[in-house]
Amino acid sequence: MQLLSRATDWNESRQIGRLYLDLLRDSTWNLRRVDTIELLDHNQIGRKVSIDIDLIDLKGRLAREGISGVQSLPLPIFTQVKTLMLDLDLRQADGMALSLATSAQDSWIAYSMLLCVAEEHGFDPSAFSRTVLEAIYHCARHMPDGEELNAIDIIDSEHRVSEYWISRASEMFSANEERVLWESLFAVPQFAALAADFTLKSMAICPVDVGSGRTTIVKYRYVDVGIDPVVGEAAAWGVKDFAYFVPAESIGLAQREHTRIIAPEGMEVTDIALLERASVGIEEVVPFLISPKRYHRRLSGERGVVYTRRYSRGSYVISVSLQPRVEELVAPSLFSVGLTSLLLAVFTALQFLHSFYFDETVENGFLGTVDTDSLTTTLLLVPTLLSLFLVRPREHSLVGRLLLRVRILVLLSAFCMIISASAVALGLSGVPLGLVFGVGFLISTVILVILVVAYIRSRKRSEAVRTAHRGVLIDNVLISPLLPN
Repeated sequence: MQLLSRATDWNESRQIGRLYLDLLRDSTWNLRRVDTIELLDHNQIGRKVSIDIDLIDLKGRLAREGISGVQSLPLPIFTQVKTLMLDLDLRQADGMALSLATSAQDSWIAYSMLLCVAEEHGFDPSAFSRTVLEAIYHCARHMPDGEELNAIDIIDSEHRVSEYWISRASEMFSANEERVLWESLFAVPQFAALAADFTLKSMAICPVDVGSGRTTIVKYRYVDVGIDPVVGEAAAWGVKDFAYFVPAESIGLAQREHTRIIAPEGMEVTDIALLERASVGIEEVVPFLISPKRYHRRLSGERGVVYTRRYSRGSYVISVSLQPRVEELVAPSLFSVGLTSLLLAVFTALQFLHSFYFDETVENGFLGTVDTDSLTTTLLLVPTLLSLFLVRPREHSLVGRLLLRVRILVLLSAFCMIISASAVALGLSGVPLGLVFGVGFLISTVILVILVVAYIRSRKRSEAVRTAHRGVLIDNVLISPLLPN
């Protein structure tokens, strides 16, 4: 049987629909799934996935549906929001590249599954008109545009998708009987839920050789969209962690799931929690709640891991708390900002001392005895040193975003020195020049104190994370520090 060819016979469609419904509902054929997630940007993530597949289980399912002669089974290994997939690489364990089914083939399998769900709830798909069948196929094949996605609220996708397709009944069907049948189909919760999934998502289907062996491994990687991080004011200063939400696609898709979140270079994981979609009615306040089910987690600074076992399918998100290693930027910056404060303090003191105690230099201050060109060069040397610590071309965008305020402070210190050098070059002298030096000294000193506090707090936080317990069992009594109360 050609499983990816569109059948004209309902009995053949029923076989295929039942097989893939079984694969979707019971994922015990997936022995283990390991997701390794890297944060590429503030809203992009890279996924590397490894799936252990039970071939004996798959052959048993084919036999139960009376499907024979299948050497290569097209297997839905994951679902993805209908969008252009970036940098997808799909391979077997031996490194051989695998191909994905086309969108038409994926839609055909989804269409067969929808018909089987309709039959399970008392409908006779063989009696459906061609118009109704094409409309069901359109649910699976249709790519929603921006306007339609705005009309379909992802938070409550099942309800909104049902309303969307029912509202289009008048333009899709001319006969009243067809419109009534259409509304009756979406009145079935199971049909509406599956139609909502296939309206918004598509299945990634690849061939798996089931001819020999007991298990096989499929690996793939691709670029996905994350959820924009929540960055508070304290996190923006680099002295407190912030929450990054990662869609947990692996949860509920295997007997065991391991989801690893790798911290970007220059950051460390301080906490990790598994969240579930909140019940309808409180999404606007708290869109996700701590999962009431039992799972394990492990933190090791550079990564956080969530371990789940025999979870049911659902809408899960992993909240990972990250903190930049502020000391990597602040520690060298302390030297330059401290040097700025020291030089400005010395110049301020000397300028005022000469102005008040030496009559012959009241007008020019101590600059009367100093080469202004040499002094200007000395003053401009510090901003040059600061630029060496601020320019980090390979820095992760998240780290740069979080340390922006710290960099602004360091630049402000450099700006104080540039203003002082400009005052010397312009020939400013006496008390006014001392005031310029003094104001610059005060500003640089305040910045130095802020950087010292940020450095100490960052070090304490990092040490606390490194000494935290490993392998903590999370139960429904845990209250996440990421959510209020």
